[in-house]
Amino acid sequence: MKLKILAESGGAKTSWCVENEGLNFDCMEGLSLHPKYWDDLEKRLPAAVLGLIKEKYELLFYGAGCFQKSKQEELQQKFQHLGFSSVRIKGDVDAAAQACLGKKSGWVAILGSGSVLCRVEEGEVVELFGGNGEIDDFGSGYRFGRLLQAAISNNERTLSSKEQEERVKIATTKEEYLELSAIVDSSETFDIHLQNVEAFIEKLVLPNIKKSQTLHFVGSYAYFHRPVVEQCLGMHAIIPGKFVAKPIEELKKLK
Repeated sequence: MKLKILAESGGAKTSWCVENEGLNFDCMEGLSLHPKYWDDLEKRLPAAVLGLIKEKYELLFYGAGCFQKSKQEELQQKFQHLGFSSVRIKGDVDAAAQACLGKKSGWVAILGSGSVLCRVEEGEVVELFGGNGEIDDFGSGYRFGRLLQAAISNNERTLSSKEQEERVKIATTKEEYLELSAIVDSSETFDIHLQNVEAFIEKLVLPNIKKSQTLHFVGSYAYFHRPVVEQCLGMHAIIPGKFVAKPIEELKKLK
């Protein structure tokens, strides 16, 4: 039986888990392998993974931008060109679906560095809603930073730290907006996150999910702001399901 290399790649990083002889996993973080980086694929792989190319491993790769069959085939060929003999490519939405539902049917939302709603039938993603880059990126620190800046600039909110407030006001670059979610205490911005999650629900969830249905969530934003998400769902009589920060932790359990 071949041992597995699991990889889950988003827009910011890739999580790698290599199965060992004891059938446990040795895990590490690496650079994102979003399609825009594929021309430099070999350079972006961890040395520990490159060292296993000639070994008898099966590579199971779940990546952002890999939902389409053509993209899966393109990346599969690139990995095989490097020397991997057994390669399966799936989308990050497939990882989310399997992590939450296994082989069951239902609804899964990704709310992390990207955001998308997935309809799942017997473990397979059959329909996607959203996922259109920054206009649908409700889980990004960049979006949060801009919402916070707008609230302060419009005198709708103040922060206890005037130094932090000034940093919010003068932010102009994407990097500066991203920093704001880390430096500002989340207890002071609950309503901003509530506004953000409600926008996601109104745009993608309510047009597609009926009341009393269950919605599962994947991604760091939903995981760490679970009370906000649950409050918003409750306002619309939608049942919160599983909250998964990293799908790869669930994928390791699947056989």
